[in-house]
Amino acid sequence: MLFLLLGLIEVFFRERFPSTFKAARKKHKKDRDKAWESEELRERRGSGDHRKSSHSHEGRRSSGSRYRERSPEDSESDTAPPSLSDKMMDSSTFKRFTASVDNILENLEDMDFTALADDDEIPQELLLGKHQLNELGSESAKIKAMGITCRLPSEKLVKVLNILEKNIQDGAKLSTLINHDNDTEEEERLWRDLIMERVTKSADACLTALNIMTSTHMPKAVYIEDVIERVLQYTKFHLQNTLYPQYDPVYRVDHGGGLLSSKAKRAKCSTHKQRAIVMLYNKVCDIVSNMSELLEIQLLTDTTILQVSSMGITPFFVEGVSELQLCAIKLVTAVFSRYEKHRQLILEEIFTSLARLPTSKRSLRNFRLNSSDTAGEPMYIQMVTALVLQLIQCVVHLPSDKDSNADDEYGKKVHQFSNKQTEMALRVASLDYLGTVAARLRKDAVTSKMDQSTIDRILKEFSRKFYIAQWFRDTTTETEKAMRSQNQKDEDSSEGAHHARDIETTGDIMQKAEARKKCLRSIIKTTPSKFSTLKMNSDSVDYEDSCLIVRYLASMRPFAQSFDIYLTQILRVLGENAIAVRTKAMKCLSEVVAVDPSILARLDMQRGVHGRLMDNSTSVREAAVELLGRFVLSRPQLTEQYYDMLIERILDTGISVRKRVIKILRDICLEQPTFSKVTEMCVKMIRRVNDEEGIKVAACKDTGYDWFEQLLQNLLKSEEDASYKPAKKACVQLVDNLVEHILKYEESLADSENKGVNSNRLVACITTLYLFSKIRAQLMVKHAMTMQPYLTTKCNTQSDFLVICNVAKILELVVPLMEHPSETFLATIEEDLMKLIIKYGMTVVQHCVSCLGAVVNKVTHNYKFVWACFNRYYGAITKLKTQNQEDPNSTVLAANKPALLRSLFTVGALCRHFDFDQEEFKGNTKVVIKEKVLELLLYFTKHADEEVQTKAIIGLGFSFIQHPSLMFEQDVKTLYNGILSDKNGSVNLKIQVLKNLQTYLQEEDTRMQAADREWKKLSKQEDLKEMGDISSGMSSSIMQLYLKQVLEAFFHTQSNVRHFALNVIALTLNQGLIHPVQCVPYLIAMGTDPEPTMRNKSDQQLIEIDKKYTGFIHMKAVAGIKMSYQVQQAIWAAHNTIIRGFRQDEQNTALCSHLFTMVRGNRQHRRAFLISLLNLFDDSAKTDVNMLLYIADNLACFPFQTQEEPLFVMHHIDITLSVSGSNLLQSFRESLLKEAKPKEQKYCSEEEEEDEEQTSDSEDEAMRRPRKLCRRVDSDSESDSDTENEDKVMRRLPDNPTPLIEFANASQGILLLLVLKQHLKNLYGFSDSKIQKYSPTESAKVYDKAVNRKSSVHFNPRQTMEFLLNDMANATLTNEVKRKIVRQYLDFKLLMEHLDPDEEDEEGEASANARNKAINALLGGASPKNNAADTEDDESDGDEKGGASGSRKSRRGGESAEVAGHLNETVEAMDVIAICCPKYKDRPQIARVIQKTSNGYSVHWMAGSYSGVWAEAKKRDGRKLVPWVDTVKESDIIYKKIALTSAHKLTNKVVQTLRSLYNAKDGTSS
Repeated sequence: MLFLLLGLIEVFFRERFPSTFKAARKKHKKDRDKAWESEELRERRGSGDHRKSSHSHEGRRSSGSRYRERSPEDSESDTAPPSLSDKMMDSSTFKRFTASVDNILENLEDMDFTALADDDEIPQELLLGKHQLNELGSESAKIKAMGITCRLPSEKLVKVLNILEKNIQDGAKLSTLINHDNDTEEEERLWRDLIMERVTKSADACLTALNIMTSTHMPKAVYIEDVIERVLQYTKFHLQNTLYPQYDPVYRVDHGGGLLSSKAKRAKCSTHKQRAIVMLYNKVCDIVSNMSELLEIQLLTDTTILQVSSMGITPFFVEGVSELQLCAIKLVTAVFSRYEKHRQLILEEIFTSLARLPTSKRSLRNFRLNSSDTAGEPMYIQMVTALVLQLIQCVVHLPSDKDSNADDEYGKKVHQFSNKQTEMALRVASLDYLGTVAARLRKDAVTSKMDQSTIDRILKEFSRKFYIAQWFRDTTTETEKAMRSQNQKDEDSSEGAHHARDIETTGDIMQKAEARKKCLRSIIKTTPSKFSTLKMNSDSVDYEDSCLIVRYLASMRPFAQSFDIYLTQILRVLGENAIAVRTKAMKCLSEVVAVDPSILARLDMQRGVHGRLMDNSTSVREAAVELLGRFVLSRPQLTEQYYDMLIERILDTGISVRKRVIKILRDICLEQPTFSKVTEMCVKMIRRVNDEEGIKVAACKDTGYDWFEQLLQNLLKSEEDASYKPAKKACVQLVDNLVEHILKYEESLADSENKGVNSNRLVACITTLYLFSKIRAQLMVKHAMTMQPYLTTKCNTQSDFLVICNVAKILELVVPLMEHPSETFLATIEEDLMKLIIKYGMTVVQHCVSCLGAVVNKVTHNYKFVWACFNRYYGAITKLKTQNQEDPNSTVLAANKPALLRSLFTVGALCRHFDFDQEEFKGNTKVVIKEKVLELLLYFTKHADEEVQTKAIIGLGFSFIQHPSLMFEQDVKTLYNGILSDKNGSVNLKIQVLKNLQTYLQEEDTRMQAADREWKKLSKQEDLKEMGDISSGMSSSIMQLYLKQVLEAFFHTQSNVRHFALNVIALTLNQGLIHPVQCVPYLIAMGTDPEPTMRNKSDQQLIEIDKKYTGFIHMKAVAGIKMSYQVQQAIWAAHNTIIRGFRQDEQNTALCSHLFTMVRGNRQHRRAFLISLLNLFDDSAKTDVNMLLYIADNLACFPFQTQEEPLFVMHHIDITLSVSGSNLLQSFRESLLKEAKPKEQKYCSEEEEEDEEQTSDSEDEAMRRPRKLCRRVDSDSESDSDTENEDKVMRRLPDNPTPLIEFANASQGILLLLVLKQHLKNLYGFSDSKIQKYSPTESAKVYDKAVNRKSSVHFNPRQTMEFLLNDMANATLTNEVKRKIVRQYLDFKLLMEHLDPDEEDEEGEASANARNKAINALLGGASPKNNAADTEDDESDGDEKGGASGSRKSRRGGESAEVAGHLNETVEAMDVIAICCPKYKDRPQIARVIQKTSNGYSVHWMAGSYSGVWAEAKKRDGRKLVPWVDTVKESDIIYKKIALTSAHKLTNKVVQTLRSLYNAKDGTSS
């Protein structure tokens, strides 16, 4: 902050007072340079790098191998002048310390320290006296302060440190709290004093050792790790067992057995401490401080640092040790700043221990801050808060001078993406980087609109303080000079008048200086009137002012003014040929425009964007349109500029571009209704209704009733407070003209002979009038009486029914708004509606009852009229119920079925709009009508006739809208859940139950919107506390009740059931009635539905969830894919076909492609999702084969966009194959019977036997190995050539069929992965080398290139398809089935070899092409021949079969050599070999040859596994890890010349060979 202020003041004064500024700089240059020079000297002393060393002294370990390194320059600057150093060495302190050291060493000259172990008793002669150690501690501290400890010989210091280590050990584990129950009080006191004395002596020894090690310029030999560890051991033990129990009773062990809380313990604690304890506490504080100094000097091992950090953190959770906590802050900060790997552990330990913080107010906040509060009182914070703050601050690195080269760096980036010769990935990455930089520059420019008055205020305020401080410093300097001059004269002469005058002059100078200081103090304390309203009393700058200063200073840098340069460069590459560059440039412009939409007003931006709107690439055009769509609405003036460009794109050839344009135009219509070209836009959008399906949906949705309603609402709402209302006037004219047009049309129809021909025009006019009524019902009030006669229309056609329904809806909205309507008019409406209810079908009845409800409830209150109608239908149902109960076989019900159906529907419709339990209806009757109706309707839901059941359920749904609480009735829950969960139940009933729930939710939504409108009107008068959202709580409870069954309806075979279930879930989510996470998997599943409407709706719901709850989609992605398979199973259950994971269209789109596009944006989520899918192929997952095929289809057809995505999939396929595939082949081989062969045995020679016995003896083995038979490897070891032939494998099949069935099932997952990898490789054109070079840990930018798909490549896993078609999992194991499994095994084995080739087999491009041809042959139509009797005259398949079979034959010779283990070759140094050493049981045993010896070979063992990475092994020698070197006999080598892969792994072929060789060896030994 000081640098910021000085920089700001410098700029200010340089501009306004140049002469004063120069004079002030000259005046103080000399003093400042001198001060900076000394500061630089101090910094040099504190800095220093560390170098490695492996030296040790007298057999003791040095602490790690790292110490402070000093350059010659440092030595010169740090070393004290010789004269001063010599004077210090002549001091009594140094002489006393030297004498003490010499005395100690002389007395212990014959003592051998190295012979003493840690557990041995310490000889008494090694233990120094109490006063001797105390004196050593104090003297060592003094000579450390003088800086002359380094003058002592290092040999003496090392010996002293070894002696001190034993003295520390003496008291390292002595407990001062021992309670000897049998001792008297006096004896116990004496015993305690004795122990305390030993502990204190050890503390002095610790301090002495640390004083020596933390002195300046010490040699590396003094940093002895044993001494450091002993000091840590001592400190940690006595903190836990001596000091903490004394200072905080929580740490005491209760011997009395009483149970007290931490608070109670602390309350009962006495604050008195023994003098010895206080002294020990002070010494331990010094030890902790010195340890922090040691950490700054010496790098320690990780084990030591773990102890240090644990010891340093614990004091913060102990009460009453504030001094120790201050020392611990320094210690932990030192660890945190220097040991980056330990930072997370330290933070975790702090935060997990926060619950143990002391809670008493007595010592809650002990750390004093430099600042004060408003009242001038000092401010305190908790110690642990201070610790965390200092941990954060200690890792901050100030920028160096190199950071000033940012302009050059960005210039390189510009050159990189501008240069067409640069690699595409680097160009795109550079462009992306520059886009981010340009956006940030623009953001800073926009947000830092400078407030000049604030800048002036800060400058004046702090420049005033700065100059007062400067003058104060000048006065002090002048005083010091006068004093020094006077002292010099005093030494020269102390007599005479001249000397007296000098003293008087000096006195005057001092008096004037003090007066000046007093004046300056008074000035800085007083606040001038012009600063009275400002923050003058503050000595620091607040956050806002700091930001303003930084922005002001940064704005003067050339880099801050380079935005135009970068924007011009980005616009320039918009004309590049590469689509990736143009697309990335558009995204960069989007970032820039996001922070400042006004950029779009620039002419060069208009030209650039307009050019990309006409781009050849659809993706670039869409990006350009999206850029405009995101930002053109923020500034209305931009709409006018870009309108012509946008409207042209509505005729674009790209569907996505047209859809984007329609959405932008719709938003303009809604948000800018005054825009002059709204009408033209509407016409353009309406003309798109005949385009493709997607455009048709967008245009119809955006230009349909919803859009029209929104437009009218916005137009009329914007004029509510205006005096002139043109939109309202236009609407009145439209309505009047429409009514007039209807009347004229009726007259023309009366004169026409064909009256029904043009009725569609009448329907259109009345429908439009209904839309106006819906938005502003007052417009139709004066035309209500004109509409009423249309209720008597005779219904002959569908149009007539539409007329009646729309008129009923208009009157429902308009009649309640009429002022004093005539009774005749109202009575006529009631009668007409009642006639329609009695006469016509469900749709008419529904709308007429709704209209009747509005008229009666709000206007006429003619409840008796409605009650009579209700009783008529209710009575009819009750009568039919009674008759049916008396005689279930009676035909009365069947004869009266139409009347029953109408009655059930009408009673329900009446109950929806009228509450018949009100007194106005039923009078004083105590019967609960809603319960009676519920009982009556529930009775008929159990009727045998499905149509009756449906009408009864419809009636129930209507009544539940009026009384939602009825849905909690047990009978209703049983009915609804039973229908929804019955898989074999009626489809119509399921649909009707879902419709009921949908209608209820829609009504609740309407009701809540109306309540919101009322609340907005009354919100100022109402009290928020009195509000109760009862209805939404009721809705939520109801949906929680039926949610599971509704979601399970997604798995129904009928699309209508899935459709209504999705509608219910969408309404539930939109109203926020349930937590969305439970619906995510089901919505993912519905995204695979064959019907586009349902697919789009579920995808839209997922998008909304992802916007609100980031991470939910990723969390449930795999569960969603599994459920989507269940949905596909339900859809295709009747077709009895194999379920595939892609749509059978031109592009073979993955069914879950939308899910992948949502997950792919986050690299971490995408990778986790793909790994989870690949894990399902593991045999342990036991996934169904058809589901694996479904998932593989999706993985094969996912819309990968960058190379990193398919490469990541193939990389993890390789990892899975390297383990699972090899193990599967090996387990199959092991299940085969061994062929009977003549046994060839030979006895070991006597020499070998003797060598074996000697080796066994030398290693002290517990069990002796008996004499064994040694088999020849090449005679009986299992060779792969034996399993290359189909007939041979058939002969060796076991009688037990279980291994065959297990292999057939388990191999499908691995086989699918093999086929998937080859498919991705062919589809995207990757080479083997590129796949092998890929690493997931590399930067994403490296593989951020766009992929190129080949159109002719299709995913066709032939073997898995055959497996499913033949139902091999359940097939009877006939001979033919066994042969199929054997063929599958051989093909599987060959695929494994091809897809994971050995590095030594690589022979360039020709070999790779041959291998790819062989793989394609295996994955193609016919399976390659495996029989030994194959003839080579069949050439009809061309090169492919030849490639496959030739590859197989050519490998046999090599594989036989592999099985022999290359034993004929010569072993050389650095070769990797496999060994079967009898004294070790590990498999495999791999080593690297060092050299040949007389007895065999000297080898360096390696550590690893069959599938893992191999590295050189180490073993522990004492406390060190050393290379594990051994000697092996040549006869123990079973495989020579092993070539590890680039990842230091064994190849699949070597793994298989080694398994066989070890099996042979183990079989011999057993």
